[in-house]
Amino acid sequence: IVDDCYPYVASWVLRSDNDEARQVLVSVLSGTSSRRGPAVPEPEQIAAFMRGLRVAIVRSGSELGVSERASVAEKLRKVLMQVREAKLLREVVVNEAARTADVLLREVLEFVGGTAVPERTTEDVAVLRSLAEFAAVAAESVASGAAVEALGAMANDMGQLLAEATKSPQEAVRVAEVMADSAASLVLPSALSVAARTLGR
Repeated sequence: IVDDCYPYVASWVLRSDNDEARQVLVSVLSGTSSRRGPAVPEPEQIAAFMRGLRVAIVRSGSELGVSERASVAEKLRKVLMQVREAKLLREVVVNEAARTADVLLREVLEFVGGTAVPERTTEDVAVLRSLAEFAAVAAESVASGAAVEALGAMANDMGQLLAEATKSPQEAVRVAEVMADSAASLVLPSALSVAARTLGR
């Protein structure tokens, strides 16, 4: 029942940009961690939200009139537009990435003997615990073969995408243009925002 709710939460987050939606998103991603201290992302919560996000994007694509007969580039463009317009989701991801980078940079400085490194705060400890949990989940996923299965499915999807795109040179070019545009308008600005916020902390 809970998993069934995630697509609706994800859909709301994709369309909303207010404090209420921000609080809901942070609460969903952090799960029960706030009961132990500062709210930090939990692996299981993120996995569940990503599943819901995928369903929400597929549904929104259908609502936008993207039929199964649409070109690969058109399907890809609609999906990326949904993510690009989800300002709240991007903001939360950027803030969390900056917070994590800030903690890790200070840990590295302390490790190499840097001077005047601030002592760990309760929030720092929570972030490091969250990273340790992610590492443990990743290791378990690799050991159980789940990671290999997921990568295999991803490779299969990508193979199908490329196979469909290469049916015509024009379609392949359109897919490349969509990917390049997304990198320029989504990935690069987000990376710069993370760097700027990390340096500003």
